[in-house]
Amino acid sequence: MEKIFLDQTQSPDTAALQAALGDCYRLYEELLEMTNRFDGKWTFYKGWSYKVFHESKALCYIAPGNECFEVNMAIREDEKAALLKDDLSDDVEEMVKHAEKAAEGYALKFLVRNKMSFNRLKRVLALIIPRRLA
Repeated sequence: MEKIFLDQTQSPDTAALQAALGDCYRLYEELLEMTNRFDGKWTFYKGWSYKVFHESKALCYIAPGNECFEVNMAIREDEKAALLKDDLSDDVEEMVKHAEKAAEGYALKFLVRNKMSFNRLKRVLALIIPRRLA
């Protein structure tokens, strides 16, 4: 996905997000509601992303696109093991199994274009969020 907010001098406001995300804006709002116990801030690296974090540790980064958004996160070893024990959809299970190890954990990327793709992300977050807040 190509980032669309590229002006480093101004982070996206609600009107710009609504226009860019279109029907996906309601899914973006649902994601923010799911993560409302975390802090959040806009950050710029080759385009604007919204960082969701707790005690300076990132849960995920949300990058708005045209009619979609991308969510990037790094999961920890114990989170990966817990996810693989859960009843995930086949495509998400494969993504978790084959996630590349990085310094922060195992990298996962979700492209949200509709409710079905959002539900895959929600399933993963439902397992990870309580662990991160414990």
